[in-house]
Amino acid sequence: MAIYSDHGKIAFTRPSDKAWTPLECSHVWLEDIIYLNGNVYAVECSRDVLMVDFTGFHLKTIKFAPAQEEGGSDYEAKYLVELGGEIYMVIRCLYDTRIIDTPYLRTWVFVVYKLDTCREKWEKVDGLGNWSIFVGSNYSFSVSASDDSECRKNCIYFMDDYCGMYNMPGSYDTGIYDLDSCKVEPYLTDNVSRYAYSVPLWIRPSLC
Repeated sequence: MAIYSDHGKIAFTRPSDKAWTPLECSHVWLEDIIYLNGNVYAVECSRDVLMVDFTGFHLKTIKFAPAQEEGGSDYEAKYLVELGGEIYMVIRCLYDTRIIDTPYLRTWVFVVYKLDTCREKWEKVDGLGNWSIFVGSNYSFSVSASDDSECRKNCIYFMDDYCGMYNMPGSYDTGIYDLDSCKVEPYLTDNVSRYAYSVPLWIRPSLC
């Protein structure tokens, strides 16, 4: 499963397939996708979330109501994350600290929602408990702070998704957002790539 093109379309392929198959819902602008329990969930730029069911011969799409508008930021980035077997949507609010005519995006707050698939609605959550979340344009995931002593619980670690488009290389919008204090702390400020199209990204090691 992959998001492709400048319009955020999605397509899938199976091991036996010889080509990618675009999904029927690909006419919308999608920001992130996640696979869980046999279903694919995709979030649109409007905060609508689509669920695509692959259990039958036809794609079944269920459209969930969008999460409540909050923040009033210049830009938003949306991520879907699995945490404890449930789907969470993390909304990253950014503001434009414009330098002359060059946009320069900086993260100032995160808003987190949990998807109630039975009632087909979103529930805002104020904390992650003993979990931490990592978000970025390449991959988003959750980690239990109990299993990894280096991860801070109830925090969101974020990478710069906009370098090369809006931000200048060498001064990335990376950090840790603490949901207790609602503050952003710097992260990865030294020894990082200085090239616009070779930005830092998350890699989650496999224990297999």
